[in-house]
Amino acid sequence: MNVIHRKDHIMLFLGDICILLVSLVLTLVIRYGKFPSMESLELHLAPFSILFVAFILIYFIAGLYEKPTSLFKGKLPITLLNVQLVNTIVGISFFYFIPYFSIAP
Repeated sequence: MNVIHRKDHIMLFLGDICILLVSLVLTLVIRYGKFPSMESLELHLAPFSILFVAFILIYFIAGLYEKPTSLFKGKLPITLLNVQLVNTIVGISFFYFIPYFSIAP
């Protein structure tokens, strides 16, 4: 793998992390109607960090970090749909079957 492709993979990975974190904050803003306090953000960040790692692993298993997405544009929408369905099932299962965290869906 040359430097250009490695840089692309790192940018995709960092972009996914940023999108996941921004999505968490926006979800909390929508849920509570205001910007979350630091305590609320920390309370949600711990379990969602575990989920984010799982989501990134699922993205990796699905091959979304392997080759540039322009090479398989025709398969990209169905791949993303399938990955998001799996991530949804993982997220729902995580909160319903692991009652360790003090937040609930």
